[in-house]
Amino acid sequence: MASVIPPNSEWINDSVVGFNPDKNFVTLKDGSKVHYEYLVLALGLQLNFHLVKGLIEGLKSDPRICSNYSIRTVGKTFPALQAFEGGNAIFTVPATPIKCGGAPQKIMYLAEEYF
Repeated sequence: MASVIPPNSEWINDSVVGFNPDKNFVTLKDGSKVHYEYLVLALGLQLNFHLVKGLIEGLKSDPRICSNYSIRTVGKTFPALQAFEGGNAIFTVPATPIKCGGAPQKIMYLAEEYF
């Protein structure tokens, strides 16, 4: 990360548990406060495949089930498209915040062009 952080900035790799924009500080997990003039928060997202019943098992055992959101499963995407013999292809778009919100649509459009 050091190569992409501006020289007059500090990267604090910790969890924020409190945010006080009126007084310009955040509270870290250990209780310490970090004051700021400008603040950039990279909240990130967690993949919770286990919340979809049967998805983890399907991702492991079924070559037709894939996800572009995990390095462990993205490699299954193109082989799944190559093996598709027609019928219905299902692409899902979660209703919750996701990394790169357009990704589910992009792979759908690419797949349609490939088919």
